[in-house]
Amino acid sequence: MDNLKKALQQYEIAKHLMTITYPLMKDSKLLPAINANLKNAVDHALMALHKPATTDKNVPAILEKYNLPPEFSELIAELNEIKNLQQKSPVEFSRKDSYILASREFKLKAVSPQETKKNVLLTKQFLDWVSDLSLE
Repeated sequence: MDNLKKALQQYEIAKHLMTITYPLMKDSKLLPAINANLKNAVDHALMALHKPATTDKNVPAILEKYNLPPEFSELIAELNEIKNLQQKSPVEFSRKDSYILASREFKLKAVSPQETKKNVLLTKQFLDWVSDLSLE
């Protein structure tokens, strides 16, 4: 399966979790999982653009090469921040509708349903953008 198909598959999983599962469950613990699937989708899309192994270190070079719109750069940074905080976070908890990730220095990051919906929409636009580039 090529990287673009993997990206679309990860996006569809995230979209399903956000539009079907989350409204039924109302469990904010799903929000980081949704963002993790979006991060995987973005990573696979970047690999589709850059055939050799793509790592977080060479992502800026790829983005510069393709003149990435700023909203996509912000999306990638946001998804990376959520992933890194979740991996290193000693404390995670639900608060109202949001899921809170705390760093060792107790820097708090709230992952809200609204922010996650925005990330789902931006990821779809990003995948469409990558798809258009791949067809050229």
